Amino acid sequence: MKINRIFIKNINSLKGKHLVDFNEGSLAQSELVAIVGPTGAGKSTLLDAILLAFYNKTPRYQKVSANELEKSGGLVTRGESEAISSVDFEVVKDGKASHYRAHWTASKGQRGEAKNEIRNYRMEFSELKYSGDDQGVILAEGRENKVVPVIEDIVGLHYDQFVKAVMLSQGEFAKLLKADRKQRNQLLEKVTRSFDFRDISIKAYQAYDQRKKELEELYKDKERINVLSIEEKEEIEKKLLEYTEQLDKEALVLSKYKKTKDNFDNFDKILEELSALESKENKLKEELQTFEPKKISLELFESALPLQADWKSLNDQKVALKNLNQEKEKLDQSLQSFEDQWNVLNQNQKMTDQSLLEWTHKKDMLETLWKSVEGYDKEIDKFNAEAESFAVRLKDTSEKKKETESKKAQSQQQLQELDKNQTQLTEWLKEKASLESLSSELGKLESAQAQSLEYKSHFDQEVSGIEDQSLLKRVKIILNDSQFTDHLDNWKFKTESELNEAKGQRIFNDWDIEKYTEAEILLEKASDHYQNIAKLSQQKKEALERKTSLDKELKQIDKEVEAQRIAIQHTELSETELKAKVERLKLENNKSVLGLRKSLQKGQPCAVCGSLDHPFEHKEDQIDETKQAEKQLEEINKYLKKLTVELQSFEKKKVAGQTSLKAVDMEISKAEKDLIALNNEKTNYDNKFKYLFSEIPHNLFTQLELIKQDKKLVERIEKYSKFLLVFDRIQQSYKRWQASQESFKSLFAPYQAFSADINELKLLSEDYTLKKDKADQLNNDIKLAENDLTNLNTAFDQVNVEYHQVDAQYQVAKEQSKGFKNAREALFGDKKVEAERENYQQEKDIRTKAVTEVKEALVKNQTEKENQTTNLQKTVSQIEQMEQDIQEKQLNLLARSVEKGFETLEDLQQALELKNIEELKAENKQLEVNKSQISGAKVNILERKEKLEEIVFLEPLDKEENQRRLAETELRIDEVKDKVASEKAELNHSAKNEKEAEKLLKSISKKEEELKTWICLNDMIGSASGDKFNDYAQSLMLGILLEYANKHLDSLSPRYRFVTVHSKKEGEKIDDLFVKDMEMGEDIRAIRTLSGGETFLLSLSLALGLSEMASQRIQIESLFIDEGFGTLDKDTLEEALSTLETLQNTTNKKIMIISHVPELQERIPTQIRLHKTGNGYSKIITD
Repeated sequence: MKINRIFIKNINSLKGKHLVDFNEGSLAQSELVAIVGPTGAGKSTLLDAILLAFYNKTPRYQKVSANELEKSGGLVTRGESEAISSVDFEVVKDGKASHYRAHWTASKGQRGEAKNEIRNYRMEFSELKYSGDDQGVILAEGRENKVVPVIEDIVGLHYDQFVKAVMLSQGEFAKLLKADRKQRNQLLEKVTRSFDFRDISIKAYQAYDQRKKELEELYKDKERINVLSIEEKEEIEKKLLEYTEQLDKEALVLSKYKKTKDNFDNFDKILEELSALESKENKLKEELQTFEPKKISLELFESALPLQADWKSLNDQKVALKNLNQEKEKLDQSLQSFEDQWNVLNQNQKMTDQSLLEWTHKKDMLETLWKSVEGYDKEIDKFNAEAESFAVRLKDTSEKKKETESKKAQSQQQLQELDKNQTQLTEWLKEKASLESLSSELGKLESAQAQSLEYKSHFDQEVSGIEDQSLLKRVKIILNDSQFTDHLDNWKFKTESELNEAKGQRIFNDWDIEKYTEAEILLEKASDHYQNIAKLSQQKKEALERKTSLDKELKQIDKEVEAQRIAIQHTELSETELKAKVERLKLENNKSVLGLRKSLQKGQPCAVCGSLDHPFEHKEDQIDETKQAEKQLEEINKYLKKLTVELQSFEKKKVAGQTSLKAVDMEISKAEKDLIALNNEKTNYDNKFKYLFSEIPHNLFTQLELIKQDKKLVERIEKYSKFLLVFDRIQQSYKRWQASQESFKSLFAPYQAFSADINELKLLSEDYTLKKDKADQLNNDIKLAENDLTNLNTAFDQVNVEYHQVDAQYQVAKEQSKGFKNAREALFGDKKVEAERENYQQEKDIRTKAVTEVKEALVKNQTEKENQTTNLQKTVSQIEQMEQDIQEKQLNLLARSVEKGFETLEDLQQALELKNIEELKAENKQLEVNKSQISGAKVNILERKEKLEEIVFLEPLDKEENQRRLAETELRIDEVKDKVASEKAELNHSAKNEKEAEKLLKSISKKEEELKTWICLNDMIGSASGDKFNDYAQSLMLGILLEYANKHLDSLSPRYRFVTVHSKKEGEKIDDLFVKDMEMGEDIRAIRTLSGGETFLLSLSLALGLSEMASQRIQIESLFIDEGFGTLDKDTLEEALSTLETLQNTTNKKIMIISHVPELQERIPTQIRLHKTGNGYSKIITD
């Protein structure tokens, strides 16, 4: 992949259109190009533009969207509406070059509310006939998810690979080099896209874990299954046969008792029905008696019903008469009210007439007073207007006077301050006169200081890079000691002596650290392994002993269970016989039987059974035998319960023993399998011992201690060797720093009197020049201030004279106005004439209106009084006529009421006012129906009672005894049925368990075979997080990368080689990357201890290695390097540039280096220069 052309418009500081064409001019002729320019000019923007066009993100902008661009304010040039990045490149596949263009754009809204808001980006990817072709075929366009996958497929690199293989951006240069192990694996995983390793590891673990759990569940299911033996099944079937026979016998007895019970129940039911019916009959009698008064009232109502209309008409007339009387009373009261009102109105008329006459005579006297007051008011207004005019002029003059006076004071103060500043500035310039020559020496001072600080920084890096904390602490203690180098020499001598002593004490002289670590791990594992074999053998032996003991216990339990079951069977037979005997004796002792027994006579047949033999003729013998049988039955029941509890206890012990035996069998089986595996592995350990030590050690612990002691000697040797190298580096760096510091001090000595800081001296020099110019300006300002003050004094005197003249005129006008005002107040106060005239007229109108209203009220009163008198006469006439009509109707209605049986009209009224008539009729009817129903039901029940009395009398048992025997029989049947159900359930459960156990054994066998494969795979690569296989894969990838990087280190820095270092402790991972120092006896060093320049060269070699790894699929012909060369000294920089030129020649790569290092710019003639044009903008110039 080779980049041919970059077009940029309005991205960051690159305002406008910019084109970089690597196929034109000097860029086409040179394969090593420098991209240079000041900080912030936009050098890294070139790389941003390429990444935007390819992937829509950069190291500085991990996510490019409208929201992100709006928030960050970056990428789109300030004030511009559109940003564009377009990159033309070619890809060679199968010897044929294909040309493509990646295009990216972002724009802002141009109108409305969205104006200047950034719209979302847009990408486009096209295939070209040649670089620069504007008629390409679009392969993809739109958002990142549509375009970037197509570009990745063509280029063969995703973003993480691209920034490691094609361009090394700021912040990305040493990221892989300085990352810890976990971060490094993550970076390699992204760069190599080896995500499948993690997925495979996780899936292997999940498959193993799932099958393991499934097998454990199958084991648990098998342990829970119980199966009956053949003997147990035969015993259960025998019991079932006995229970069936017993149920048949009990069923016959139960049928007899149930029939007798039904007869008794039916008889009791008839008695209950008869009792309930008699209660209903009594209740009905009470209800009829209660209803009797209501029945009489109902009959009276029906007699009065023909007179109801006349009665209602009479009552309506009485109500009307009452209303007329009430109306007459109201009319009488109204007439009296009108009479009282007439008297009051007559009196009011006299008073209002007198009041109006008096107010009319008062007007002439008031008019004369009002005219005098109006004359005074005109004079007052005249002089007030004159005074107001003079007051305005006086105010203006006063403000003008104050303003002139204020300006005068400010001018005086300004002149004083200018004189004071001039005096102070003159004195300061005399004191600092020697600063005028400082500007010519500042350049030398800054250069000397920078060199001293650089050597000091290098020395500090050497000290902080010391890995050993104790040594670092010792060095820090003597840092400020004047005898620093002497201390280092003493330490070097002691360290060399201890180093030689340690070398003489070694046993395994040809071993390295890795071999020691390998031997330690092997011995520790072997020791643990042998202990595990011994421990497991002992566990197996103990399990076999427990199995033997359990077998004996189970045999003994089986014997005890069998003996207990036989005892229970015998006891149950005795119980059944005793129960039958007790029932027979109780039947014979029944009360109804006793009555028949009294009538028995010797030689005469029994009335019930016809027998001539009467063995229980005497009741006392029978009762004694019954009690004795019941007592024996109770004892048998207690004994039977005891035997049953003991049997259950034995059966529980048997189940527990069987469970324990199964567990012990599984434990023995597992121990045997584990022992076979452990013994096979022991053979492997023996072979490894022969390889390491030529024989198997007699004592593993002693051998391990020897190895550990020898390993400590090797570690001490390595430690002392590193110390010696550290001492040399620190000593050299310290001397360089001290020499540069002395040089700086000699240059700085002449200026120490002013300041100890170069920056402050520089500011003082600039300040001296500024103050000298300021002194000249002050002289001119003082002259101008003096002229201003003179002019202001003259103006002030003129304004003061004008002020006194206006003030005198103002005082005269005020005195004249005051005289007229006092005369008016003495005559009329502060009242207004017009207001007084209005008040007078309002009062007159009020009094006139009152006279008119009184007259109108008198006329109205007289009219209404005449109307009320007429109404009263009419009402009296109506009352007299209505009273006569009512009397005639009452006499007529009373005569008719007597004919119906009512003595008075009040009796008639009471009969007609009866309530709830329809309800009373319905109630009367329902009582008659109930009486008829109860009579019929009583006849029916008495007939049924008579029939059942004959049946019940002939029953051999009384009701209580029959019920007791029925309950006992049902209880026995339920108990037997429960036993049958229990036994059948146990048989069915056992059969089901047998099938399930057989099925589980097949499943377990299948799962065990299946799990073996997954155990092996999980041990090798499986882990829940995926780290096991992924870390292994990334370690291989890292090894391949380091091989590629070492090829480039041969040219860049032959002193170092990347190496892989393993931890001395099993399972421990090392985070750092290490290099081997070929010039220091192949000493192993962590990369973080190297200098900045060395780190840069190692980072560059890794980047070139990544590029080479990526080029396995596609050839990469363009390489961009952003910064890093500033940390190199002159010689190393020259070596790095020579190496890059060699790399370019051998690999045909075009290499672009972004840097601000002057030596690099001089070394590389072909340059892309970024020049600042002002206002934060830049332009691209190609040399």
